[in-house]
Amino acid sequence: MKRLLFYIVFALACTASWAQTTEGEATDWRQLLNQGRQYREQGNSYRALQVLQLADSLHSNDTLRREIADCLYARGQYKQCIKMCNSMLATDTLAQDLYLVARCYDKMEMPLEATRYQMLVAERNIENCNNLLSLCKTQIDGEMYDDALALLDRYCAIDSTNASVLSVRAYALHKASRWTEAIDLYERLLADGDNRATTLYYLGLSYYRRKNFGEAYDLLKMAVERDGRRNSTMLSRFGMVELTLDYSQVTWVKNHRPCQDSTSILSLFDIDKVSSKDYLLMRQRIDSACTVINEQGKKDIEEAIAKMYPDPEVLYYLHFSLANHYFWKSDDKLALKYFQQCLADSPNHPNVYYNMAVSYHKLQDYRNELKYYQLFVDKADSTTDAQALQSAKEAIAECRKVLFMKEH
Repeated sequence: MKRLLFYIVFALACTASWAQTTEGEATDWRQLLNQGRQYREQGNSYRALQVLQLADSLHSNDTLRREIADCLYARGQYKQCIKMCNSMLATDTLAQDLYLVARCYDKMEMPLEATRYQMLVAERNIENCNNLLSLCKTQIDGEMYDDALALLDRYCAIDSTNASVLSVRAYALHKASRWTEAIDLYERLLADGDNRATTLYYLGLSYYRRKNFGEAYDLLKMAVERDGRRNSTMLSRFGMVELTLDYSQVTWVKNHRPCQDSTSILSLFDIDKVSSKDYLLMRQRIDSACTVINEQGKKDIEEAIAKMYPDPEVLYYLHFSLANHYFWKSDDKLALKYFQQCLADSPNHPNVYYNMAVSYHKLQDYRNELKYYQLFVDKADSTTDAQALQSAKEAIAECRKVLFMKEH
């Protein structure tokens, strides 16, 4: 009886001890979890990761793993982050875990894998706006307009007021050549205060596709001004509208709706002061105004081309790299082709003339050899290598002798 009582007391003591230990460990890992979260909120991912991994060693669970995965992502350790997420996906496939994997693949520049996981997130949670926008932009870039619009429509069926989503949907409609729907949606965004240059640009472009030239002109003009004339594509498109404008395209002028915050194209024609019966005077004023716009269009297109074209010095170094490659490969004809391009880019590099002279010498073209050695000497300055300059002068003398012998 005493022995039985002893075992009962011992068992109760062990149970109490085990319960106390388990409770202590649980308290420890939760404290560490909170501490790790505090570190992460402070931007200290290094300490956060240390503390969270210690907590995971005490009591591993998905809550800790998600925190660790977020830390790994923040630290740019994308492969380890994916591995941590995959350890949870096997038993608990949450959209937030899939989204983190998608972002990792995006950061690793693996678009196919990123898109695959973004699609999985969209299937489970269409309301993840960041995932939706990223996925739809990828689809639009890949000309998968119907796929993007199907996802955007699913979202809009739930929330039809998200301006970020509506902006992407309007862009998808524009790219899908659904001009009327794009115009309606862009007009709504504009009315709600979205006055960004891109909104004005694509609304204007949609009007242009619909042959509503007045709206197109005004909106593209506003877009170019809002952008500060920096975007060469935007500027070139506006220039094309200006350049093609003539009387036959101004039949809309009576019903034209001017844009807010813009000097409307109507003011350029000033036809309200002209009687509708005075056709010739109205035609003259419209033709005169169109000529002014056409001339400005030429200037805008030229400005856009200049903005698109790379800096001449950058082009010079690119062409020189190609020329130098062929020069040392003794492919002198191709070398000369790119050396000529170097001179077109920037004629102020004496070493190009020298190398061209050497290539012409190897091709036994002594007249051009003489010409380019002489140009090298003429272009030489205080920075020119003295030995190369002396060599060029000696080569010039030798070329003259060879050419004299050939001619006599």
